[in-house]
Amino acid sequence: MATGNHNADRQRSLLEQSLVLRRAAGDRQGIAWALVGLIQHALRCGDTVAARAFNADRLLLERELRHKYGEIACLLTFANIDAASGHYADALDHTSAAEQIAQHAAMEWEVIETRMQRAWLALRAGETAHATELASQVLNELRRFDRTLRYAHLIRGIGVHRLWIGFVTEASALIEEAFELDRTLGGDTRDDPFVFGCVAYHCGDFASAQTMFAQDLLLMRASGNPIAIADTLTWLGRTLTARGMPRAGLPHLRESITFLPHNHDLATPALEALAVCSSALGDPTRAACLWGAAAIQRERLQCSMWPVDRPAYERDIAACRAALGDEAFDAACLPELALAVAMLFAGAPDTTL
Repeated sequence: MATGNHNADRQRSLLEQSLVLRRAAGDRQGIAWALVGLIQHALRCGDTVAARAFNADRLLLERELRHKYGEIACLLTFANIDAASGHYADALDHTSAAEQIAQHAAMEWEVIETRMQRAWLALRAGETAHATELASQVLNELRRFDRTLRYAHLIRGIGVHRLWIGFVTEASALIEEAFELDRTLGGDTRDDPFVFGCVAYHCGDFASAQTMFAQDLLLMRASGNPIAIADTLTWLGRTLTARGMPRAGLPHLRESITFLPHNHDLATPALEALAVCSSALGDPTRAACLWGAAAIQRERLQCSMWPVDRPAYERDIAACRAALGDEAFDAACLPELALAVAMLFAGAPDTTL
């Protein structure tokens, strides 16, 4: 973790130096690219405050340069930051503004991309039917376009969107289609192990999922992206627990928590996975406390659970409640809630988790 922090600090320092040099040279296009690098770095590190500030600077510059593509990209970046923090109204405003610019400039690809962004926002807000309808519209429109890397990227996104809704068979076919296009056209396939791991998990093929997530974890550790590392660790821990190996999954779930800022939406499924693992290890009281903490996080961030995960969640909660009894379950959820959240996000020792 210390090495990762050192590398991240060094990368940011180099990017900031580049920005200073570009500003001194009056190279406005170079300034924009330097800001893109700083925005991406901040997002990888979970620093949404810095990402928002750099993105605001870039948006002003892109408007001065009259670069519609850059302006749309900035608005969608704001939407992603807003959504990750639970500010869905702001996210929708930014996405709608981007879509209006794209429509006015007759930018067909950007219109489709902004519409897909709205489909994601609807899903995160719990509006499953609306999200499904929007994604279906995007897919129908997309079929008119040439099969390019950009097409493959959007098809993959629709596939993942379908997966989270629970249309596993359709999702698998779309993701496979995107993979074949990427491979044929020489696209970036680095995230394929993670995506295929998620598909395998929801198909019940936990052995294949474990292999995929272990492979992805090596790639993510090499990238130094703490948010991606945390996400993969959570999935690997979930998968090991589902395979009947919760003791092997526990270290991965503990580690995932240490990478995540407390206000990041990925912290919620990490807590829920840790709860399932604790229950499987025979500690329903701790599991109830963790589920309570996750529920508070979801409410605070207004982050709905993916529909595909809800049946298992309700089944696990019911089993834990039955094991403890209603009174004991409620007592475990509420009084220790604040303490559990505080200790988890303060990097508590292993014994507290």
